[in-house]
Amino acid sequence: ADVAQALTPPPAGVDGIRPTAASGPSELLAEYDEMSLAELRTKLRALSLPQLEALLVYEHTHRDRPAFVTLLSNRISTVRSQ
Repeated sequence: ADVAQALTPPPAGVDGIRPTAASGPSELLAEYDEMSLAELRTKLRALSLPQLEALLVYEHTHRDRPAFVTLLSNRISTVRSQ
């Protein structure tokens, strides 16, 4: 899937998600790279499956923090099963 398309946020004002087309997770979620695990957890329910997948790819290729990878992977599994 095209990463830029996957990062396109839902309509404006949804739980801190920016209303413009995004080119990376930091545009999808304000200050993603500085978020704590708890902060990210509170934002995940507002994200679509493509957005979650794009964040996981970003996390793997940039910081690859095990707890973040697990959190994103678990949320992706939950969304896919719904």
